[in-house]
Amino acid sequence: MSESFAHIYYGIEGETTILKISGSLRFNQCGPLEFFLKKYLPKQPMQTLLVDLSETTLLDSTALGLLAQIALQYKKISHHTPQLYCQDNDLKQVLLSMGLDQLFEFTTKAPLPHDLLELIVPTEPQDIQTARSLTAHKTLMGLNEENKQEFKTVVELLEETLRRGQ
Repeated sequence: MSESFAHIYYGIEGETTILKISGSLRFNQCGPLEFFLKKYLPKQPMQTLLVDLSETTLLDSTALGLLAQIALQYKKISHHTPQLYCQDNDLKQVLLSMGLDQLFEFTTKAPLPHDLLELIVPTEPQDIQTARSLTAHKTLMGLNEENKQEFKTVVELLEETLRRGQ
């Protein structure tokens, strides 16, 4: 089933860097997003960052937290607000409820067709996935009080899991 595995793409079109998520992105598939955040984003001069969610069916809370981290890092580097394109109303409601509208400029202008490369990273150990999920959830908690309450128990559980080394 195509919805079980997400694909993450990136590319440059003029002065715009495009990050596209296709499918259903869950915590155990977020390695490419973290790669984009830590390895690609700091090294690429870009005027505009556009996150294209036109083919995204689901983003779990880890993926949402990583998108928040990407937006924060991009703002720090470029002093601009990244753009986000999402035409799915249910997904847009999730983004708004998590406070991502504070970090992104939502655009209704559909991205032009473009050639993108798929970001692929090797399968990672569970502790790396858990640490990534912990950081992502802490980022979401910092966006608003509702997130702080919603993810408090999740963060405590992730911290305990890391302490135990599982």
